[in-house]
Amino acid sequence: MIDEFSLNFGQVHIWGWPWHGLISRASSFSPSTLQLPNGIQRDHDMPEQPWYTYRLKVPGVAEVTRTAEQVAADLALGMQWRNEAILCGSGYQMYGKDLGGWIYCAPDGSRWIINRQARTATRMGAIGKPADVRALTVNMPADNGQATPVVSFGSGPVFVVIDEMPSDISPDGRRAILMQYCNDPAYSPGERRIPLGFLLAEVSGGLTTPFALNVTVLHNRAATLGLSAYEDAMTVTNDAFGTPTSATGYEVHEYTGRIWAAWFDTEGGSQTCTLDRRYRFQQESPLSGASGYQHFTHRWRLKVGGAIRVEAELQSEFQSAQTGSFSGVGTLNGETIYNQTIGGYLKAEPKAGPGDVLNQVMSRNYTLSVNAGDRIDLLPFGNNLLAFYVRLTGTGSPQPQHRYIGGATPVGVVAFNTTVLGPVESSPQRNALYGPASYGALNPVTREYVAPSATPIGWT
Repeated sequence: MIDEFSLNFGQVHIWGWPWHGLISRASSFSPSTLQLPNGIQRDHDMPEQPWYTYRLKVPGVAEVTRTAEQVAADLALGMQWRNEAILCGSGYQMYGKDLGGWIYCAPDGSRWIINRQARTATRMGAIGKPADVRALTVNMPADNGQATPVVSFGSGPVFVVIDEMPSDISPDGRRAILMQYCNDPAYSPGERRIPLGFLLAEVSGGLTTPFALNVTVLHNRAATLGLSAYEDAMTVTNDAFGTPTSATGYEVHEYTGRIWAAWFDTEGGSQTCTLDRRYRFQQESPLSGASGYQHFTHRWRLKVGGAIRVEAELQSEFQSAQTGSFSGVGTLNGETIYNQTIGGYLKAEPKAGPGDVLNQVMSRNYTLSVNAGDRIDLLPFGNNLLAFYVRLTGTGSPQPQHRYIGGATPVGVVAFNTTVLGPVESSPQRNALYGPASYGALNPVTREYVAPSATPIGWT
């Protein structure tokens, strides 16, 4: 091998970056390391927001061929040679260096770093060549698909933002899916992003043609919010002041097809990760007051391409002879999570009535009560790993239980059901939202994952 200064380095058998594995740190203040496949740890900078991971595969690059002896020697040193890579974090880190954009493989064989914010395409992979930075023209659609339905949290229509980080990037970098979202006003901007639509961004250009990023609507707001249905089979009798005195029957709220992520599938087409929620409340509270009965069911399902990947079903049943106490039994996916006697009486409850568009927009704020302190939410560990977070406060454990149930990915389901004990915190906001182990990341090349984790993690 001879470089641009005519220095002869001899024969090169293999060239590249052989260090692959999990990037992690023991605590928020400890240095980050790369866990190699032989168990050895190597110093490695933790990318910013390392839960964003994208697969890079240059078309036409063959698999690395190694003899059995070479593979054994590589593994002993913790090395792996691959013909594909991972872009990790908000800086698109590859091989320990932030690139500042994703890699686009042009049809002419050249490779470029696409910086959507700076609107530039920068040549990469050409050793000894001068810097080559080209302008990137971004063509946005005249209609971004966000006109209807109107969403407001009480102070006018929400402000819609295009996420700086793609939901997914095709392995050749020629296409990306961008999420349009609004912020949950209860938290700092960016802390809890609520999807309202998705865009498809397609890159064109090369050595002799100008660069463009052509953006079209993939899923508009109406499609992203999905469908809602309400069934009313409940009769409630009120007194002269409008207070319920008796109730019988049930009501059901269903929200289906709510898109929370959009990804590319293995064939290059697009697929959605949707959330289906079903709430059913039944009560029997006769006028005689001789007995009382209430039953809550909350069933949440994550689907990818219409197939169920993750399910969390909370049920609570309360029965009372109206003698000063009542029994309460709760289950999570069939597992008993509490069974207790509670002081007081069961009273007839008013109907919840049909939901509005906010029930489709912000599921967290519109969960009917199951047990005081309990909650369920969708937890996006990263751009390509979604799960459920369930907080349980009445289980009898020394501290509240934080359940992590998952997860849905573009390449199938990864199954975990992890319980972490810890207090309910108000700070930092991520812990307030998702408990003490709110981090995770998927390796889009090997399909390994780590979740949940108390500290940020990534892959290279």
